[in-house]
Amino acid sequence: MKKLIILAISIMMILSLSSIVMAKAVKLDLGALGTEKGQGKVILNNPSGAINLVVQVNLKGAQPDFPYCVWIKAEGVDFIYLGKLVTNGVGNGTFHKNVETELKGIFNKIIVALDDCDSINLYWSDEGKIEIK
Repeated sequence: MKKLIILAISIMMILSLSSIVMAKAVKLDLGALGTEKGQGKVILNNPSGAINLVVQVNLKGAQPDFPYCVWIKAEGVDFIYLGKLVTNGVGNGTFHKNVETELKGIFNKIIVALDDCDSINLYWSDEGKIEIK
């Protein structure tokens, strides 16, 4: 019985470690450019199925009641427009999009950018690495 309990605990530990190693999410900092205030976080996730990329942006302390266009850029690919993030009265906002994209493969440099919807970049994420299936 004791051996069975030890075996069960060992299997549970291996399964929990494998889920940590197999994590598909990439977390990036989002920094302001120029005189823009605020900061944020970006989470990129690549689940399997028809939706092969999930993009989530959290922005805090930016311009109040302001629409930002959200873009993603992968190494060797032009910017892809994802949609708009509109901040609330204190400059906070979130963006979430499930993307069915033709991007496939391992991208060593992928970033998310926010602009004023008129091509002036205001926020830029760190570079991340992700595999998109």
